[in-house]
Amino acid sequence: MTGTKARGAILAVTALLAHSSCAVTGTYEPRPSSRISSVDATGYRTFVRDGQRHEVGLLGGGAEELVSGNEAAVAEAHAHRRDRILAWSFLGLGLGGFTAGTILNLDQRHRHDELGAGLYFGAFVPIITSVIFSSRAWHELANAINIYNDDLED
Repeated sequence: MTGTKARGAILAVTALLAHSSCAVTGTYEPRPSSRISSVDATGYRTFVRDGQRHEVGLLGGGAEELVSGNEAAVAEAHAHRRDRILAWSFLGLGLGGFTAGTILNLDQRHRHDELGAGLYFGAFVPIITSVIFSSRAWHELANAINIYNDDLED
C-alpha cells in the first residue's frame, strides 16, 4: 500500500470510529413528573410521563394515551394520528403508481407507454402530499404535548 492510500485508509477508519462513538445512546431518564418529556434511548420517538414510557407508533398510535386527560391535547393527538395514516396511505399510493408506471414502461411492445409515463410521473403528486401530511403530523404531536404541559399547574 502506498503512503497516500495508507493515510486515506487510516483517515477513513478514524472517521468511522469517531462516528460510531457518537452513536452511543445515553441512559438519561427524567425525574418522574406529570410533564411529558422526550427521550430517544431506543431510536424510536419515546416519551416519559409520570415515570412511565410511552412510544408513539408510525401511524400515531399511543399519542392520544400520552396526552389523555386534556381534551385539547387529545384533539391534536387525534389529528396527528389521522395525518400519519393519510401520509402513509398517500405514500403507498404514490409508490404503487410509480411501480405500475415502471412495469408498463418495461413492456417491449410499447403498447402502454403513455399510461406508464402518466402513472410514473403522476406518482410524485401523492408522494409529495404524503410528505406534507407527515410534516403536519409531527407539528400536531408537538402541539399536543405543549398544550398538555402548558395546562399543568406548576
